[in-house]
Order: sequence, then structure tokens, then C-alpha cells
Amino acid sequence: MLTYDKLLASIPLPLVGGVIAGWLGLVPVLVGVITGSLLGSVLLFVSLFVVPPET
Repeated sequence: MLTYDKLLASIPLPLVGGVIAGWLGLVPVLVGVITGSLLGSVLLFVSLFVVPPET
């Protein structure tokens, strides 16, 4: 598996982690979703502009 593939596969993980943290009561669900979305957005930015796909 290429580095880019691993990066794309890891984009939804922060969102899932935030939702799980919210369900477990560690943080409010909305805070978990927002935090996970922001971290996922950073990974998306990195995958598009810092490590662009190779053709």
C-alpha cells in the first residue's frame, strides 16, 4: 500500500474517534464531531496539496 493510500484511508479516522469519544461521554458528541472534522480536513489538505497523488 502506498503512502498516499494510507493517508486517504486515515482521513475518516479522526471523525470516528471523535464520535466514539462523544458516545463514551469523554466529551460532548458535538465537540467530538467538530474536532474530528477539523482533523480530517487537515488530512484532506495534506493529501491534496502537500503529498499530491502521483500519476
